[in-house]
Amino acid sequence: MAGNKTEERVLIVAPVGQDARAMAARLGEAGFTAEVCTGATDTHAAMAAGVGTLLLTEEALELSQFSELLLESLRAQPAWSEVPMIILTTGGETRLARLLELAASAAGSVTLLERPLAIATMLRSVEVALQSRRRQYQVRKLIQDTARLAAIIESSDDAIISKDLKGIIVTWNDGAERLFGYTAQEAIGRSITMVIPRDRLNEEPDILSRISRGERIQHYETVRQHKNGSLVNVSLAVSPIIDNDGRIMGASKIVRDITESKRAEAALHDHKLRLELALEAAQAASRAKDQFLATLSHELRTPLTPVLIAAAMLREDESLPAEVRSSLEMIEQNIELQAQMVDDLLDLSRITNNKLSFKMEPCDLHQILQRALEVCMASAKAKGVMVTLRLEASRRHLLGDPIRLQQVFWNLIQNAIKFTPEGGNISVSSHDERSQAVITVADTGRGIEPALLERIFEPFEQGHDRAGGKTLQGLGLGLAIARRFVAAHDGTLKADSKGRNQGATFTVRLEAELQPRGN
Repeated sequence: MAGNKTEERVLIVAPVGQDARAMAARLGEAGFTAEVCTGATDTHAAMAAGVGTLLLTEEALELSQFSELLLESLRAQPAWSEVPMIILTTGGETRLARLLELAASAAGSVTLLERPLAIATMLRSVEVALQSRRRQYQVRKLIQDTARLAAIIESSDDAIISKDLKGIIVTWNDGAERLFGYTAQEAIGRSITMVIPRDRLNEEPDILSRISRGERIQHYETVRQHKNGSLVNVSLAVSPIIDNDGRIMGASKIVRDITESKRAEAALHDHKLRLELALEAAQAASRAKDQFLATLSHELRTPLTPVLIAAAMLREDESLPAEVRSSLEMIEQNIELQAQMVDDLLDLSRITNNKLSFKMEPCDLHQILQRALEVCMASAKAKGVMVTLRLEASRRHLLGDPIRLQQVFWNLIQNAIKFTPEGGNISVSSHDERSQAVITVADTGRGIEPALLERIFEPFEQGHDRAGGKTLQGLGLGLAIARRFVAAHDGTLKADSKGRNQGATFTVRLEAELQPRGN
């Protein structure tokens, strides 16, 4: 039998213990939970703990104080509870009159069974009594659920309002009072339009029309009005209220204050707009800078060429004094340095504007390395730096721009010479690694702090920290341009160093083949 056993107990009260035990045994065999009570006090205590029905003999009513305690227990029951009673009687007008008086006083369900009776009759009467009791328990649960729901509604931060199909407010919780400023006494019975601004009054007929059709409205963002006249940003969820016959009686509305989220949304939009404006300004400034660099580079490069040619021609004139020719050589070297800086600016401008072109053709990396080294040897000898070349790569053929690749290797070797003190060593080498040719330029110079290994490839980074705090000649564009040239050949350029005065190694990796293209 379903249900809570304590709440479905059959309490048997019979002065004759043998009768009580016999009835309990019969009920137990039929699947009921039965408990024998021997007097008024234990019956009263058992009823307080929970009871399904009472099964009494008329003799029990004659026990001392039994009727008084029984009536007290029955009257102490909650409003939903009417404990069913089954009284076994032997008949007689006097006894029946007394029992009917008790039944009227109990204001509950009383069934009189005349003894002797069939066991089946008793079992059927108990089952009917328990069915009645279970319906009472359903009512209790409904009352509890309703109370719980009411508590939830009242404690909700959201406004929870119900209204009829004419828009008249029926219920109004504490959340609604906090949101709109009206008490329940002020709001109930009035039209919901009291919280709708004049310019939005047309929303209510549309909402009621949709509710009348059985529609639900979710996340409807709008504006409502507080009692003090201030406007509140809200989100509405409106559902139809349907009765037991399926008819729509009204609407239940949950109103949430979204003022803060709207403020945050507006602040986010403003922030995004400012970022977009700042980005546009930065991009415009970057374009202007690139255009300026391109123009400046071109205008500087044009007059340098004739000056360089003139200085070289004069230096070859043996009729000039040695001091003058030495000065001309210094002028020539500085013009070449200036020309290289201008060329770097032009290359950076072309890279930034995606206008740098590459003339791809079959190349031999070893030949390119040797040409780059030949150009740098004079600088290495002048500084007293030893350069060794070890070319061991079998994969040295690729499709590339030989001029740009030579510029990469020239830059790496020149960098090594710049940062290696007199008496130091530079090693230029190549070897195979899977499908790649690996070219390294390693020096025993000042090294690079680990935190700067990536920063040195940024434009205008002169390697100030690498050089021990000394600012060097040049614009700091060589490595930035070299990395971009290598990337254009689908390769990589990386720097490694253990730190200051630990030397540095630059490694270029390029996909290469064993044989020249076309062979």
